[in-house]
Formats: sequence, structure tokens, C-alpha cells
Amino acid sequence: MSNPHFMPEIASSVNLVNFIVKEDGLTAQLLAIVVMKEEPRLEEQKNELVVSLAEGRRRLQDLEDEILRLLTNSQGSLLDDVELITALQESKSIAGEVTRQIEVSEQTMQKIDQARDAYKPCGIRASVLFFVLHDLIVADPMYQFSLDSYVELFVSSIEKTKEDNAMTTSVEEHVQILNSYHTVAVYRNACLGLFEKHKLLLSLHLTTSILQSRGQLNREEYQFLLTGASVADRRNQAQNPDPDWISESVWDSICELSKLQNFQGFQTSYEQSLRDWRKWYATVEPERESLPGEWQTRLDSLQRLLIIRSLRPDRFLPAATRFIAETMDGRFVDSPPLNLEAVFNASKNTIPLIFVLSKVDPTGQLMALASAKNVQAIAVALGQGQSARAEKLIREGARHGFWVFLANCHLALSWLPTMEKIIEEVTESDPHENFRLWLSSEPHPDFPIALLQRSTKITTEPPKGLKSNLQRLLLQHTDEDLNRVKCGDDRYRRLFFALCWLHAVLLERRKFKSVGWNVPYDFNDSDFLVSDNILSIYVEQYSNDMPWEALRYMIADACYGGRVTDDKDLRLLRVYCADFFCPQALQPDFSFSSSGTYYIPEDTTLTGLSNYVRDLSVIDPPEAFSQHVNAEISSQIADAESLLSTLLLLQPPGTTVQSAGGAGKPEDQVYRICETVEQEWPADIDYPLIVARGEGDVSPLRVVLLQEVQRFNRLLQFVRESLGSLKKGLVGLAVMSDEVELVMQALEKSKVPEAWKFAYPSVKSLSSWVLDLKERVEFMSKWGLERTPKVFWLGGFTYPSGFLTALLQQFARRNTLSIDTLNFDFLVQTTGDENQIAQPPKEGAYIKKMYLEGASWNWESHCLRDSEPMKLITDMPIIHFKPVARRRATTETTYMCPLYMYPIRTGTRERPSLVTIVELKSGGVDSSFWVKRGTALLLSKSD
Repeated sequence: MSNPHFMPEIASSVNLVNFIVKEDGLTAQLLAIVVMKEEPRLEEQKNELVVSLAEGRRRLQDLEDEILRLLTNSQGSLLDDVELITALQESKSIAGEVTRQIEVSEQTMQKIDQARDAYKPCGIRASVLFFVLHDLIVADPMYQFSLDSYVELFVSSIEKTKEDNAMTTSVEEHVQILNSYHTVAVYRNACLGLFEKHKLLLSLHLTTSILQSRGQLNREEYQFLLTGASVADRRNQAQNPDPDWISESVWDSICELSKLQNFQGFQTSYEQSLRDWRKWYATVEPERESLPGEWQTRLDSLQRLLIIRSLRPDRFLPAATRFIAETMDGRFVDSPPLNLEAVFNASKNTIPLIFVLSKVDPTGQLMALASAKNVQAIAVALGQGQSARAEKLIREGARHGFWVFLANCHLALSWLPTMEKIIEEVTESDPHENFRLWLSSEPHPDFPIALLQRSTKITTEPPKGLKSNLQRLLLQHTDEDLNRVKCGDDRYRRLFFALCWLHAVLLERRKFKSVGWNVPYDFNDSDFLVSDNILSIYVEQYSNDMPWEALRYMIADACYGGRVTDDKDLRLLRVYCADFFCPQALQPDFSFSSSGTYYIPEDTTLTGLSNYVRDLSVIDPPEAFSQHVNAEISSQIADAESLLSTLLLLQPPGTTVQSAGGAGKPEDQVYRICETVEQEWPADIDYPLIVARGEGDVSPLRVVLLQEVQRFNRLLQFVRESLGSLKKGLVGLAVMSDEVELVMQALEKSKVPEAWKFAYPSVKSLSSWVLDLKERVEFMSKWGLERTPKVFWLGGFTYPSGFLTALLQQFARRNTLSIDTLNFDFLVQTTGDENQIAQPPKEGAYIKKMYLEGASWNWESHCLRDSEPMKLITDMPIIHFKPVARRRATTETTYMCPLYMYPIRTGTRERPSLVTIVELKSGGVDSSFWVKRGTALLLSKSD
């Protein structure tokens, strides 16, 4: 086990033997390898001297033992013992000679070590690179790399460098060339088995690890890069100079960044140069622009990356790419494309090759390669009852020299240990040189580690971008396919291309995260092919009057909709189908986007469609998906946070720093965090007093209040006890359970422990979560102990849907109506300030602190409008939720806006995030416009 974790009870009962290689030990091993390859005589001399020194010391020890034996057995006077005196004289002579030999050997050893030290940078670099690969297992359980295979790669790099640079005279120059070559080789070899989303992770981790090995990485700044700012108490924080464009989280980052030694004065400089900083902030690519004032020359490339991470997190990935290219070179940001033939050429008949799957089946590519190499390839899809056939094929393939492809190994995990033994037997029996064993599996934590380590891993992924997806779909068809429908014109070809466009849009929309799809669906080619068959049947049978509604239903609901589990996502799918499959699609110049950039070309032959797609940009603007530019910003921020959180997990235990200026042991830091949280932690709400003040009141709202107070008090008490248990464990007064250790790990990373989230869901950081909870407790306490609020904070409830149901119940009782007949009218007010509300409404409630995502609110026209650039989430005015017996009929100018508890729109199976549907005016556009924008209301933000 590479990183075992045992409970204290187990660890205290057994002896743990650690065979894990450490960085210093691996450096020594790899140094010996490089010296043996580069200076074999030097290494041989060292080995001979090691043996000689050991032999000399052994002889001295033998002499001492012999003298002690004689002294012990001697009888009478020692001076009369001739044998003893003779032995002592001989021992003195031999000891002197051996000692002189040892001194000469040690001097020679020092000279050899000095010569070997010239190659020590190679050992250090190679050791660092191995541990970079070893860390990747945190990102995906399939990323397993064995030391044996790594040493083979290292030896290959040494030999290749030696061949290509035979004329190099300087050892230092040769060492630099070898380090550079091996670093690139490791990166390219690792990229072969990494998913696209983890390649930048590898590059950044590799770059910072090399900087750290050189002593060029400021650990405190690097930890700030990974964790960001965390502010538990803003009471002593300077006031935000311009909240209009500086968000709360950005201002937190500025203030905390200023506490770092190399950023002293940054906050003051920022306030004094607001205009310059706002201009920099508003640029499209701020990572390419010079920082205002002295900061461009004062900061190095990593420190400038901290500025991007703090102020423009949406540009972190491009900035990180630029940082890697500047620190290393461009080869570490351009991952090599998969070349299956090159993989085969570099493979061996004794090493399996594993396709790590991600929605792409590599069978076709593999069979095409086998055909090109004129080799027989037999594929078996593993599953129940296939293990015997698979074993037989492996043995026969090894004997006769054909390829064996075992697909879907994740479906036969229990048989894989048996397959490992079969591979070992086959390997020992000298398999045929043409034999290759190919495997495929989805990532699975229980996949055998030994099999992964001894195999060559290859990832398969679908193409990225509209252009790549369209090209792939067109390559799967021929002219005969597009002309098979006899309709007398190009109607089928036009609708076929519309279907291709739909498929590409549905796949690529996932990059917009929550404003793309609530649930990221794995639409695949089977959905497309079935839809294409339906389309061809409809076009052929209905030559004059196409039943568009039926066609759209079959594609949206029956084919693609079969995978859709969220009704808001199904609504979006139907909107796209209504846009693309309509009478206008059969007319010239039909456009898929409002700008007219994307359309069905006049030439709808396969060649014409292919030429049109070939000329498309590889960069897809949000407009291609009917999205706002802010949607891409949201996805870029989410991708950056995902990268940084994964990179944080790669760090060795005990290296995280809670906040700028933090120091000391990890346990001390966590203890201080516990104390900070306890200081900010609110007291329990006085439940008995609230009960006494409202004695006899059994109204629905009263019941909701009491239930909420009980839930909050349970949370307050639980966290208080959790912090107490953790503090006792940190100082050694109690044994840490698994649950307490998970709390410690979360607090160390400024995250809210999962165990604390049982009352209500949240994605806030620890500091924001504590402040938010204080506000919730204060709201409930004032409601229970003072008076019913004029304006309610729906997001402050643990179960907001319960409060809305109570409003309907209250209205139903007053008017003797059935609650099943009631709905809400939503009356948007002209203000967001509750102080401007004079009194509560007669029916229902005013609701404050809701946020619009994917749109903003036009305060003058009282309707939805597009978001302003860089404003991802905007405040919504107070809304009157008014119970009514009948709901007014909705129109196309009314957008049925979903209201979610928090930014994760799906929530969990136990706690769905959807609260209700709020009717909002569309603002002069069709409601489908906002459906494609992914517009929604949120009760809680992420910060």
C-alpha cells in the first residue's frame, strides 16, 4: 500500500514496516544509475571501494575479536603468554596496514563522490519527477506509475541523450541537456495516460515541484495560490473602496494578499490606483497586460499569478499556462495528440496496454490499426461467463502472435487478479513477438494496482469543441448515406446537418456547468444515430407536410430525452429542437445563432458541409450556444477552482497554510482555526423563551419557526462538540476517530466539514459559511424573540419549501380553501432595501436576498435583461410571494424561472435544490431566450 491509513487502535497493536522509497533514497538510487551509464568506470571504482572498505573494517573487527578471545582464555601472567604477545604484535602490524588502506580508500572515495556530484542534479530532478507522477493518483485512481517502469524510462533518456549529444564536452552542459530531455520524456509519457483536464494539473505540479527542488518556490505564496483568501472575521478589515466592481471575495483576497511579505502595501496601492486597476480588471486577457504601478516589475511570474487568481480567477488557467511556458517552455503546455501507431511501435509483447475510457470506444481505432499492421485482433467484451474465453485467448495469442482486446475490464474486477497471474505466466514463457494484450476500462478505485503499474495506459476522450464534434460526425458518413433518402431535394441533408449541430451543442454545453445543464449528460453516438434514422423516415414519408411537433418530440423526448433526468434540462432540450427543426430550417440562410455566424450552408453535399465545418473557428464563443459571455466566465472559474483544489490535495501532509502569514505545525494551525470558529460561533437560540412568548399560537408559520430553531440549535451544539473533540485530539487528550480526522482535514483546507452540512446544503468556504450561519441564527432569533419580520429571508431557512407551504396553509385556513388549489403570484417590488418596506403584506410574504444567475434585473422596466460583463450573479429586488386561488395564464413573455437553494442546482437525492418556480417578465424576448441562458434564481451564493 503506497499510503496506508490505519486507526490508532490497529497501529498500536502491530509493527508497521515502511518500505516506501523516500526522495533522498530515490535520489541516491537514480544518481548511481546515471553515473553507471555516463561514467561506468567511476561507479565501478566506487563499488569496489565500498567492498574494500567493508572488508577492511571486517578484518579489524576479526582482529579485535581474536584478541579478546585470547585475553579471555589466557591463564597466568599476560607477559608470559607467548601466543598472546605474538598475536598482539601481528594484530598491531595488520591493523596498521588495514587502517592505512582504509584511509587511502576513504580519500579515494571522497574524490569519486566529488566527481559523481557533478551528476547529482540528474538524480535530484529524476527523483522529483517520479514523485510528481506518484502524486497523480489523488486525481484519478487509474494514474498508477511503477518505479521499475520509471527507471526504464530514465535509462532510456540517458541513452538517448548520450547518442544525440556525443560531442558535448562539459559535464554541466550534458547534465542540463539530460534533465531537459528526461523532463519532457516524463511529461509526454504521462500525458498519454492522462485525461485532458489533468494535463495542465500535471504541468503546473511538475513546474512548481522543480522550482521547489531548486529552492525557488515561496511556500507561503504557493499555499495562498492553492487555498485563496479565507477571512473568518471582517470586523478589522478595511472598507471596500468600490463595491460596484470589487466583489466581497475579491476584496478579501486583496486584504489577505497584502499580508504576504512580498505584497506589503498592495492594498494601499490598489486603493490609490483604483482607476488603473479597474482598467486592468476590465481587459479581456489581463494576464497579458502589465500590472499597474510598480507591481509589474516588483513581482515575479508566480506572484503575478497570485494577482490573477485573486482578482480575475476566470483567467487563471490561461495565466497558469503562460506561467508554465515562461518558467519551463512551451513543450509543457502542448500535450502530444494520441498516435495509436506510435504507442504500438513503442510497446512490448510482455506489457499490457490499457485504454482508460471516457465516453469513447477505442475498438474501431484498434481494429483499424491491426488491419494496417496485417495482424489478427480478437475482441472480447468482458462480463458474466467470458473469463474462460478471455483466458484461452490470452494464452493462444501469446503462443501464435495475434492481438487480444479485452473490453470493459471494470465489469470483471473479481477476475482481474486471475488475469494478472495469467499475464505473469505468459510473460515468463517468452510470448510471440507479435503478441499484444489490449485492455479497456472505465476508471475504478478497485482496479488492481499491480496491473495498472505494469501496463501502458492510454486515455480516450471525445473531441472538444463544436468544430471537432461536427467533423467527427461527418467523417462517419458517406455521400451515399446523405443521399439515401428519396425526397427530391436537400431537405434531409439540411435537417441532417441541423441534427449534427444539435448533437455538438448538447455535448459542448456541458462546459458551462450549472448554466449549461443541471446534470451533465453523457449523450453519445447512439442517440445521434437513432435520431438520424427517425429523421430519415419522417422526411421520406412526409414529403409535403412535415409533422414538426411529432419529429421534435421523437428527438427531444424519446431519443435524447431518455437520458435526461431533470425537467428543466428537458425544457432546454425541447427549446433547442424547436429552434433547429422547424419550417425555416428548410429555407436558405437558416441560422443557428442570432449573429448569423453559424448556419446551414447552401451546398449540403458531404463535401460542402465538410468544407463549411473546416472553416469554423476552433474556439466556440458563448453566442454559438445562445449563451452570454458571462456563462463562459463562470465555467472558467469553476475549472480553475477544480484544478486548484486537486492541486491542493497533491501537497504532502502538513504543508497547508490556513491564511497569509500562517506558520507552525499543521496541528497548531488547525487548533487556531478551531479557536477562531469558536469565537465567532453564535450561542444557541433561546427555544424555551420563544415557546413561552408564543404559547397557544399554532399557526403554520409558528410551527415552521419552532422547527427551524430546533434544527439550528442541533447544528450549533453539534459543531461545538465537534470542535471540542478535535481540540482534545490535537493536544493528545483523546483518540482521534475517523470522523474527527475528516473534520481536521477539512478545516486545514479552509473547507466546511461534510459532517457539519446536515442542516442545509452549502458550497461556501469555511469563513463565509460561519458568517452566513451567524446571520441565519440572528434572523431566527429576532423573529422568535422580538417580532415577525416585515421581510423574510427565504435563504435563511434550512427548509425554505416548508416556509412557502406554511404561507399557503395560512392563506387556506383564513379563506377556508383547499391548499391543493392554491398557487403564488410573484409581485416584484421596486426596491431591494427592506427598510423601504413600511409593513408586511396582508397575504403571503415579502422575500429578500435572492440572486439572479444568467441574467440581471431591469429596475426601470421591471423585467429581465442580459447580465453586465463580469457580473455573474446580481441581486434581485424584494418579491412579494402572494397566495392566490387561481394562477394567471402564462404567456411567452413570462419566464418560468426556477428558484434553487444554492448554486448546485441538482442538490442531492435527499435534498433537491429546487424550491419553486417564480414567474418573471421576459423583457421583450421570448421565454426560450432565458431557457437557453440557463437563467435561475438562487437563495445562496458560493461566497
